[in-house]
Amino acid sequence: MTEVYLITGFLGAGKTCFVKNMVKALPHETMDIIVNEFGREGIDGALLHKTGLQVKEIVNGSIFCTCRLDQFEEALASSLSRKPEAILVEASGLSDPMNIRRVLDSVDGSGKLHYAGAWCLVDALNFPKVYQTAVAVKKQLAVSDVFIVNKTDLASEAVLQKTLGILKEARPECPVYTTSFGQVQPRWILPVEIPEAERGGRGIYQMDITNKSYLLEIKDSFTKQEFEAFLDRFIRDTYRVKGFVRLEGRLYLADCTSDRRQLLPWEMLPGEKEPEGINRVVILGGSGLPTAGSVKKACSGLEDKIISFQ
Repeated sequence: MTEVYLITGFLGAGKTCFVKNMVKALPHETMDIIVNEFGREGIDGALLHKTGLQVKEIVNGSIFCTCRLDQFEEALASSLSRKPEAILVEASGLSDPMNIRRVLDSVDGSGKLHYAGAWCLVDALNFPKVYQTAVAVKKQLAVSDVFIVNKTDLASEAVLQKTLGILKEARPECPVYTTSFGQVQPRWILPVEIPEAERGGRGIYQMDITNKSYLLEIKDSFTKQEFEAFLDRFIRDTYRVKGFVRLEGRLYLADCTSDRRQLLPWEMLPGEKEPEGINRVVILGGSGLPTAGSVKKACSGLEDKIISFQ
C-alpha cells in the first residue's frame, strides 16, 4: 500500500521547504515526489531533486484542471509501478484540489493507494490579505486536513492571531500547528483518518480564470543591485516571482512574494548540473492585480537587459 500525501498552500507559503523537511521526518524508506507549478518554467523541481528522490514535474497549469489532469494521472501511475511506500504531491499554489480523491480513485483500480490526507501551508504574514482576494485559498482550506502556519518569524503577534482566527472560523475541526522555515514534527504528518462520507471529496472543482502566468527573460547584464531595484518596481503587483538568474557571474534563486523580495545564492553540489531555465523568471498574478502593466513599466528603458516579457 502506497501512502499519498497532498501538500497545498498559496504561493509563497513555503511548500517546497516543508516537503524537503517532511521527507526527512516521514518513516518511509522509498518515496516519490510529484511537484506541480502553475508557471511555464519548473523551479521547485530543481530544489526537490536535492532530496535524492524520484521527482516528476508538471508545469504550466494545475494538475487538478483538465489541461494537466492526464499528466498527473500518468505520473501517479508511473510512481505506483515503482511501488514506493509514499508519494508526496506538492500542488501549485494556485490550484483548486477539491477533486483529489476522485483523481486517486480513477488511477487506483486495485486498491494500491491510501490517501493519507492534505496538509495546507499558510503564510502567517500574508494570509489575511490573500484570503480575501484569491479564490484558490478558500478551496485549499476546504480540502485540507491539517493546517501548518509557516513563517511565524516574519509576522507580528497581532497578524499571527488574525491568521489563526481566520483558520479557526473557516475550519474549526482542523488541527493547526505553527512553525518557521518549514520545520515539521513527526506527529504533525501522521496519516489522517478520512470519514467515509467525505471520501468522494468536499466540493466541486472550479477554475479561477483570473490567474495569470507570465514569463520574463533577461540577459546576463544585470548587476545584483540593479536586478533588486528592478524587482522592487513591480513585485507588489504580483502573487509570486520565481526563477534562477545569473548576476555578475553568480547564480541566484529569485524567490519573491508580493511584499518580500529574496535573491538567494544557489550553491551547486559537486557534480551537479546547473538548473534549466536560467534567466527565465516566472511571474504570477490574478484577481485584478495590474501585473502585466507593472512589469512592462519596469522594463521600460531596460531594452539592453530584457530579452522578452510574455
